[in-house]
Amino acid sequence: MMVRGPSGAISSACRWKEATKVLNSVLKAWCMLKRHAAARGAEKNLPVKAQTHCGMMMQAIRTSRLFLRPFTPADVDEIHQLWSAPGVRKYLWDDEIIPKETAQEVVAKSIELFNEKGLGLWAVTFHKQSAIIGFCGYWYFHEPPELEILYGIAPEHWGNNLATEAARAMLQYGFQYLGFDEISASADAPNAASFRVMEKTGMKFLKRESKNGLDTIFYAISKNDFRVDESVQIIAPEADKQK
Repeated sequence: MMVRGPSGAISSACRWKEATKVLNSVLKAWCMLKRHAAARGAEKNLPVKAQTHCGMMMQAIRTSRLFLRPFTPADVDEIHQLWSAPGVRKYLWDDEIIPKETAQEVVAKSIELFNEKGLGLWAVTFHKQSAIIGFCGYWYFHEPPELEILYGIAPEHWGNNLATEAARAMLQYGFQYLGFDEISASADAPNAASFRVMEKTGMKFLKRESKNGLDTIFYAISKNDFRVDESVQIIAPEADKQK
């Protein structure tokens, strides 16, 4: 399975709006698949991820410095503030300042996606701290739907390799927990910082595409080429409070 994505939070406001419609169609189709399988008594024939992750508890991730937990409704204000920061919104929202309702909608869709497929968007914090310093995760874009990896760190924390640490955790989660065979990432050509993060995670240049006057560069890494970090742990969201 290939997961394509705008690592470094380089999506656009237009793509995020379109992605909401795409995600709705994905979730609707997924629920129909589960209902039909259950009616036939054939749930065991569903894809592995449908059997393993649907309806399961949302998973958190602990790295050497960071704690990644799924978005919750209580995160909306902090996420909106993060996405409004000039250094973050430049590529995430084409430098637009979004209304809080948009952040609220994305958070709600992320929760729904976690409940259905075991993936979505995670809030990034330091260990034993509640302040959100970034986000990362997987999202559906385009038609037909394509699952993409993305991440972003608050500007005041740039330069500490935190984006790389979060991105590697996402890759490891995708390979080990979701069973992906290959994951790719993309960024707008001017987003040099994002390409540095991709390279630090072990990703290699894949291709360059031009569309609507914009150049997008893709990187990719396979499960076989990814180096597992033993310090990365997949845990219950509340576990970080206990250690």
